[in-house]
Amino acid sequence: RVVNVVSAGMFASKLHLPTIEKGLDRGACEAERDSYSGLNLYSQHHRARVMLTDHYADQLAAAGVRCNSVHPGWVDTPGLAGAKDMEGFYRMIGGALRDDDEGADTIVWLAACPGLRETGKYFFDRSARKKHKCLAGTKSPREDLERLVKVCEAGWGGG
Repeated sequence: RVVNVVSAGMFASKLHLPTIEKGLDRGACEAERDSYSGLNLYSQHHRARVMLTDHYADQLAAAGVRCNSVHPGWVDTPGLAGAKDMEGFYRMIGGALRDDDEGADTIVWLAACPGLRETGKYFFDRSARKKHKCLAGTKSPREDLERLVKVCEAGWGGG
C-alpha cells in the first residue's frame, strides 16, 4: 500500500505546472524570492501529490497495490505553530487542533486495514472525500497530470 499524507491546503489552488517546474530550478527560485508565497507553493505541492497518487493508483492497480492520499486533519505540530504564513490561522484555531494520535488515525487505518479495496481516493477521518470543492476551479485536465509525471520523473532522474 501507498499512503500519501497530504494537506487540505490543496483546496486553495489548481495545479500550476510552471510553479512546480520553477521549484526544480534553484536559480529561478532565488530570482523570485521577493514574490515567494509559502502558502501558494504549499497548496501547489499538495495538489500535485494528490494527482500523482491518483496516477500511481492507476499504474499499480493490476499489481494489487492500493494508493491513496489522506488529510490527517489540522494537527498541532511545530511546523504549523512556527509557520509565519499561518500565524492568524494558528491563533484562531489553535485550541481545536488535533493531537498526534488523532492525526495518525486514518493514516494508520489506511496502511493496515484488512480488506481495503479503495485506490486512488482522498481520505479524511476514514472516509473517502471529494478531491475538489464545488465550483472551486481546482480540477486539472489530463494533460497537466501527464506533464506533471514527466516533470517529476525528469527531476529525480527516473524517466
